[in-house]
Amino acid sequence: MKSKTDSDFFGKLAKIMCEQERCKKIDSEITDMMSESYRFDESEEDINLLKRSVSLVQQFNEIIMESTEEYNRQKLCEAGLNGIERSPENNISFASKYLHFHLPDLIYIMDSYSLANSKKANTSTKSEMQNFKSQFISQYHEYANHVFCCYRIAQERKRDGKCYSPRGIDNYLMQRE
Repeated sequence: MKSKTDSDFFGKLAKIMCEQERCKKIDSEITDMMSESYRFDESEEDINLLKRSVSLVQQFNEIIMESTEEYNRQKLCEAGLNGIERSPENNISFASKYLHFHLPDLIYIMDSYSLANSKKANTSTKSEMQNFKSQFISQYHEYANHVFCCYRIAQERKRDGKCYSPRGIDNYLMQRE
């Protein structure tokens, strides 16, 4: 059960996030991407769409971290204190889940279950993954690698006539435990 403190935190965090111009750009990018989908053919279009998807999660995660820092500044200023109220953690799991809700055909969810199981099920070569993830800053290599693995798994499932959407891949990976 969430405490009043948690509710206050998330409400204030959402307000801070919504005030940022970058958040408005993400909303616009979500709208632009809604009609897009992967063909799972390794075309330039698919690779660019994968890059845009990873980049969108990266940007949203950074907004969450920056907004958490701003929340800390505001909260500590109100109390006349110095220090940290809440740590601005890497929230890639939350960012990917939130964006997947808006773009279920494009955004792959990364959480502890899907990450562990995508590594087990992946058939990509190291050089293929290295080439893809090298296009992102190191903090996001794990997510980029995960997205590439999921895309490859989706290709295999499509060939086998099975569900291969990002939502379907998430369900498939959760069942592999």
